[in-house]
Amino acid sequence: MKGWLVLLSRVFYAMSWFYLSPVLPLLSQELGFPLSLSGLVPTSFFLGAGSMQLPSAFLSTKLGMKRTMGLGLVIMGLGNVVVSRAGNFPQLLVAYAIVGIGASMFFSSGGGMLAFLNSRASTVLGVYNALFSVGGILAFAYGEVELRLGWRFPVAVLGLVTLALGLVTLTSSLPNPMGKWSTIRDARVLLLGLATSGVWGAYFAVGNLFPTFAFHFDDVSLEYASSLSSLLLVSAALGGAIAFVGDRVRGLLALIVPSVLSLASLALLYLNLAVGLFLVGMFNELAITVMYARAATVVGYTNASISLAEVNSLNMLCGIYLSAVAPLFGFEMWIAMALLGLIPLSLLALYSLVSRNTAGRNFR
Repeated sequence: MKGWLVLLSRVFYAMSWFYLSPVLPLLSQELGFPLSLSGLVPTSFFLGAGSMQLPSAFLSTKLGMKRTMGLGLVIMGLGNVVVSRAGNFPQLLVAYAIVGIGASMFFSSGGGMLAFLNSRASTVLGVYNALFSVGGILAFAYGEVELRLGWRFPVAVLGLVTLALGLVTLTSSLPNPMGKWSTIRDARVLLLGLATSGVWGAYFAVGNLFPTFAFHFDDVSLEYASSLSSLLLVSAALGGAIAFVGDRVRGLLALIVPSVLSLASLALLYLNLAVGLFLVGMFNELAITVMYARAATVVGYTNASISLAEVNSLNMLCGIYLSAVAPLFGFEMWIAMALLGLIPLSLLALYSLVSRNTAGRNFR
């Protein structure tokens, strides 16, 4: 598989999504905000990343995929250094939103680069997503370091490493393909992003809010809750690893079945934390990877950075509300999350209709 630098960067990119999750209660105490507002911390990242996905995709048509993802890593790194210096809640939210902006520049161009360099979209993007889970696992493990040493220094170190990877990417020998902005008009990509927004949003809401939930409602230590949270990412890595089924199964079943099973598995968090986390992670990653592969395939791999940016932007902007709203339901948050996540999936019926009417058309 080609693109090892992209894959390595994906791991450190992923750490920036989760490294604050284990220390949210500590941030609440140190920066003086109530835990009921803790959902706004990951939400600020999602707003930064989601709002800039499409501008970043447009930028990639001008600068190329390599330069865009390299600049994204540089911005992420600098943003994390600023996070480590935050003195109050608003500063933390703004700084973490900047990290999200950098993430938006890396994700679609990185995925598009791998699709361009390799064949079999579901397989290569499955590895891409599996490594995101690896980075998430490392982030929760990194939470142990943050709890022991204080969160500021470890966050600054992560920022500097990410910055270095960005500079290496910019000076690397990777190709620099540029897609066509007209790809953005493909209705199939729009519907894929909207339909899976609840599935995407539920996964990241669980990943960011589970330690706080377990700490308050299951009376477990933050250290144990953070360690247990890594199970979500271990199973997600498995879901990405088996995403090759998307290259072999025709029709929407490869997307619908794991999407529904992922949301249904949220209810298991009330019965068995470990089993619930494992099934949510595995089915969710499988569903999202298959969706990414469809988005890349229908428009042609040269344009994959644009279609991936569009679906990811829609996932974020239409799915982030779950992270903000879920804590308001208290103990019932997982049930509310599952029901709200199922609603957008009905749009897959319209996607199927549009796909039949545009069969064979793409922007190659």
